[in-house]
Amino acid sequence: MISYYDPEIKRRLDDLPGNGKLTSTDIQNEILQIAASLLIRRIKTELHDETDTFYAILADKCKDVSKRELVAVCIRYMHKGMIKERAVGFLETGDMHANAISAKILQVLEPLQLDPKLCVGFGFDGASVMSGNKGGVHMILKKTFPHAIYVHCHSHRLNLVLCAASKVSPGISTFFDVINNLHSFMTGTRRHARFIEIQKELRPGKPTLELERSCDVRWSSWSCAVSKVLTLLGQILETLADFSQSSGHSKIEADSLLQQMQTKKCVFILVMFNRLFEMSDYATKGLQCSTISVTDCIDLIEGLKENYNTLRKTESDFIKLVTLTDDLMKKHDIINWDVTGSRKRRLPGRPENKRRLEPAPDFLRATAVGWQLIIGP
Repeated sequence: MISYYDPEIKRRLDDLPGNGKLTSTDIQNEILQIAASLLIRRIKTELHDETDTFYAILADKCKDVSKRELVAVCIRYMHKGMIKERAVGFLETGDMHANAISAKILQVLEPLQLDPKLCVGFGFDGASVMSGNKGGVHMILKKTFPHAIYVHCHSHRLNLVLCAASKVSPGISTFFDVINNLHSFMTGTRRHARFIEIQKELRPGKPTLELERSCDVRWSSWSCAVSKVLTLLGQILETLADFSQSSGHSKIEADSLLQQMQTKKCVFILVMFNRLFEMSDYATKGLQCSTISVTDCIDLIEGLKENYNTLRKTESDFIKLVTLTDDLMKKHDIINWDVTGSRKRRLPGRPENKRRLEPAPDFLRATAVGWQLIIGP
């Protein structure tokens, strides 16, 4: 890879014999280890350039491409008037309990030789293993870093609030279940190949896109999932219609998803949430900025609240969403509002709660008939 950009490296690779290019996996790993050591040494130098350099510890659980559980650790500090965030370690761990995660974090920080008294904060997510008041990671690390204050990631908190608020409506929860089921359907080998083929047919000259799965606690992941579905709505419907003509389990899944998506209700929610995500993405991404301050966080969240309130109160914005929905319905020949009509629940009443209804007097029955003749039943 480096030879593409460095003529000298390219010349040496071309001139060296085939069995002496020094590009074996062992040598590559050694070079990467040396590069990591040099970076850690530079970060350590910056942390000790000035006396009393305060810092915060950021950590999160993650998985690599091979699905191994890792603990990612970063250091946030001030150097020459600039806020810096530096990744200092990714350690594999098979134990995701608080004690094991805390031990990995301390192991990563050990080479930096930091003064525990200068640590002013922990930046973790709100999972119980990290935030627990008795045995959470921040409480265990507090024994080593006594002055640190635990702060739940502001971007993650905003994600949780928005996700929780949207789940109040059963229709919205169902909608995102459909989005995730659609992603699962398109990951099948034969289905995925056909989906890509249809994209090339209906979007010539444009790059093929992959659908994304939404996470229950990541509002930003919902944004990507909805945006992709809205962009590829025609190709998705065409793929589902194709497999609805097949047989077996694929036909059943395709029929179900096609019925759910070919409704005005689904298209309207798709358009509405795409608009909501366009308004919120600047805040969710801005809160992840390495140089953002607390006052900037407050301004971002207050601005998002104001924008959402304006959207809810402005009739013209709502009309635009409805117009866009109608245009998509005409384009894709969608005529139904929902899959099925509403049905009133008929729950058996308890005997003690039943009230005896006396027959209505004749004049009341006559009045009811008269109103029906005037305004209809």
